[in-house]
Amino acid sequence: MEGDTNTWMGRGAVVQDVRVGKLTSGDYACSFQLAISCRGGRMTWVRVNVYDKRVVRYVEGHLENGSQVAVVGELMNRKKTGQGGPQLTEVRAFEIRTIRQE
Repeated sequence: MEGDTNTWMGRGAVVQDVRVGKLTSGDYACSFQLAISCRGGRMTWVRVNVYDKRVVRYVEGHLENGSQVAVVGELMNRKKTGQGGPQLTEVRAFEIRTIRQE
């Protein structure tokens, strides 16, 4: 539908160290897994990818395993490399903020 937006917002804990790499374009990107608590004690695992240079720098300097974060981005689908299985749904983040624990 025209005018629809693809905005995803989530809050959770980083559950593995952030992986940073260099793309063929020369730009840097990073990714991490986010664990989100859901109703009934269930956990949802979300893969977060970051391609924005400013956000990559923030993630490198502020996030580590166990960090609580809020993520805003868009959903994207891609197929697993070399596999004919289902598509993976991931989040392409364009804003990430650390949530302070009190």
